[in-house]
Amino acid sequence: MELHPKFGFTALLRRAESSLNQHSDRLMAQLKSALQDEKREATLSPRNAKADGVTWRALACFTRFGYLSGRRIWLPMSERLEGQHVVLTGANSGIGLAAAIDLAAAGAALTLVVRSHTKAEKTAEIIAAETGRTDIAFELADLSLMSDTEALIERLLTTDRKIDVLINNAGALFNEHSRTDEGLEQSYALLLLSPWRLTEALKPLLVNAWGPARVINVVSGGMYAERLNLKRLNMAAEGYRGARAYAQCKRALSVLTEIWAERWADDNIVVNAMHPGWSDTPGVQKSLPLFRRITQLVLRSHKEGADTIVWMARSKQAALSSGKLFLDREPRSTYLLGNNVEQPDTRAGLEPMLRSDFSAALNTVN
Repeated sequence: MELHPKFGFTALLRRAESSLNQHSDRLMAQLKSALQDEKREATLSPRNAKADGVTWRALACFTRFGYLSGRRIWLPMSERLEGQHVVLTGANSGIGLAAAIDLAAAGAALTLVVRSHTKAEKTAEIIAAETGRTDIAFELADLSLMSDTEALIERLLTTDRKIDVLINNAGALFNEHSRTDEGLEQSYALLLLSPWRLTEALKPLLVNAWGPARVINVVSGGMYAERLNLKRLNMAAEGYRGARAYAQCKRALSVLTEIWAERWADDNIVVNAMHPGWSDTPGVQKSLPLFRRITQLVLRSHKEGADTIVWMARSKQAALSSGKLFLDREPRSTYLLGNNVEQPDTRAGLEPMLRSDFSAALNTVN
């Protein structure tokens, strides 16, 4: 008897049809979930809630593995940003540049704040090469100088152009103590006083947004080790430590995030902070070489560190939250294990100190 293989062509078609239907069902379920999630405020997952209860697990979330673990459950971002004006400081390197590239690719009308023409030209070249966009606007300002910050504010206010998203990202870690020409400790000036003044002064343009407008303050996991202490802001040279000064300023900016969120709750503005985890930024490479050598294998890329910034600027779901601290698209504890919570009088004294120091700095150049 001659045997012939039987391929069961009809059965194969049925299996293929079944597989396609299952794939289609999964896609529809994901689409439905995405649409539903847009209407729900982002929440802390049970996995990360558990991690936040143990120090080493919480710190592990800062690594690249924390990012990769979170990414497995994220829904894709489908929102476009055409017609949305985004102002981003510190955009020429690190996570700021990575965020600028992704926001440009999403169609945002970008105004990038950098310190010099050279940095602006280089940044424009990189964004053009990555996205094809050649219409990026730049503003030049040294944000460690309050006179430059004030001049930037005046230029932006004069245009009367709405701001849909303001991202306070500019920063650096200074290991050596130094004062600016205006008499301010440079960490304090760049990391805290400048974003405070910028955000406060640009509120009229945020209110004009199609809304809700979004303010995104980039902070750092290093702040978990510090309790806000006004005496450690604008420090003298004696007892200065760069990492502590950096963490104190980021802690203060986190406190301001909560203050603004409460104060502007009825002004069509949401204010949130984020920290990018442990990213291999130029600041880490230059100022924390030992930390980098120890953690290099688990550091995040610039793009991975910037992901939550982009999500907070684009996602409709992110606009439902205010006064929160985000890591990997989830709200996280502002005080790790409930430690280092500032005293009420310290919190109340922060803004008066900022107002006084800002005025004094401007008076030194007038």
